[in-house]
Amino acid sequence: MRIVRLIADFRLTELRLNRSLTFGAPLEQTVHLTRHASDLMDRIEGLAPECEAELRAKVDFFLHRARARVAGSQAFRDLRIALDLLAGKCIRRSCCEPAAVARERELIDRMLNRTTDASAIGDIVNGATIRCSLYSPDHQVMAFSRPNAIFYTLPRRKIIGRHIAELVGSHRYLTRARGRMERAMGGERQLYTYPLDLPGIGLRVMECEMAPMRASDGATAGIVMMLDDVSERFGL
Repeated sequence: MRIVRLIADFRLTELRLNRSLTFGAPLEQTVHLTRHASDLMDRIEGLAPECEAELRAKVDFFLHRARARVAGSQAFRDLRIALDLLAGKCIRRSCCEPAAVARERELIDRMLNRTTDASAIGDIVNGATIRCSLYSPDHQVMAFSRPNAIFYTLPRRKIIGRHIAELVGSHRYLTRARGRMERAMGGERQLYTYPLDLPGIGLRVMECEMAPMRASDGATAGIVMMLDDVSERFGL
């Protein structure tokens, strides 16, 4: 249980460091504690969990740090580490999503299974009350729900036809969305979570699901993307 011991050592060192700063301890002591805490953090981050208990301890440690900070680059980093650790575990949709959201996602699933009519699927996406969008094989917007347009503070007519990179930014597209969309175009359904730091709101956890849309010949003709805020699942 190396990680558990390191976390306990880090928390004790952090407590001593806070007391050192509060009560004006000698500078040498503060510097020593700061360096020791930094070394412990590097070791905690670098060690791979060897069992389920170590994985849970490491995830809880970084989630707690993210909750305590609420927002900012360090909170974002802590949350990203926790979500990366959980990536292999989060293979199903949230079982705690509101019933209305679950029904809407199931409706979209049924449409994808029953029809290859891109126009009909686009109508369902445009009328959805959840954040939902339909993309072409070259990752351009074909349909966009109203809640999604509200999130981007753009009228829907100015979104249709744009490339997803124009909406999420080139960095997010290149480092996360493109690879997932390419796998979805290959017929592999995608479901994953990622951190999002929203100005004026703070740190959120988003769940993204990408489902391939089939053409009449069985080829993938597009991607339906559904987004849901699952922050409560992580105590945020």
